[in-house]
Amino acid sequence: MTVYLLHFSKPYRGAGHYVGWCKDLKHPELRLQEHLDGNGNGLVHTVSKNGIDVTLARIWPDATRGFERWLKNLKGVGKRACPVCLGRTPGGRTNGYEPPAPEKCRDCGTTEGLKGSFCAPCWKARYREQQQ
Repeated sequence: MTVYLLHFSKPYRGAGHYVGWCKDLKHPELRLQEHLDGNGNGLVHTVSKNGIDVTLARIWPDATRGFERWLKNLKGVGKRACPVCLGRTPGGRTNGYEPPAPEKCRDCGTTEGLKGSFCAPCWKARYREQQQ
């Protein structure tokens, strides 16, 4: 069984996500289309009819109905588990937490000693250039 998380592009009556399950999710886009066509949860169909985009944001393969119920009972879990809300690219196949990539210096590409968008040596060089 697979548990999945749908992300709404904007909240609908306080709902920004939907957690659901299905026996087999080899083709997640087909399950999403079933929802959009009205052959699934009524909320998802209504959200779609109101012009709100619905994205398959995350799946948990080999999950249980108990896990799905646990997720639903955690209020606001969508915001904490949704890669779209966390600023990551939605792929529909995210499995587990992925830490965000470290920021890099815009000049040299290092990830150490950043001051905003630049590392300390590059920041100092830019500052000196501006002073001349």
